[in-house]
Amino acid sequence: MASCLGLGGWLMFCYDLLRISRLLFSAKSWLVSLEDFFYWIYVSLSVFSLLYRQNDGILRSYVIIAVLLGMLAYDRMISRNMLKVLQKMLERIKINNQKRKKFRKKISEKRQIGDTDEE
Repeated sequence: MASCLGLGGWLMFCYDLLRISRLLFSAKSWLVSLEDFFYWIYVSLSVFSLLYRQNDGILRSYVIIAVLLGMLAYDRMISRNMLKVLQKMLERIKINNQKRKKFRKKISEKRQIGDTDEE
């Protein structure tokens, strides 16, 4: 049961890595679909491997429920808080970058104005 819960947490952690990469880097929709496709292939193989090792490949409902509970527990306890913090950090980075761009623009405008005054 513990390994099923752990697998669920691990699978959610892996999906969080995908979500974080999507926050950091914009990707085309076909690439996002491809990432999701490979993620679900990985999930399927992981769950099948767990079933094969522990139950000789026999599908048991408690295994699926435990994996889902592990995913839910990870999502509620860790993922939501981590993503909120990450989104706030990204917003601050974007705001700071916008301020820098405005500052650089003002400096370049002042330089251009100064160049025309000297002529």
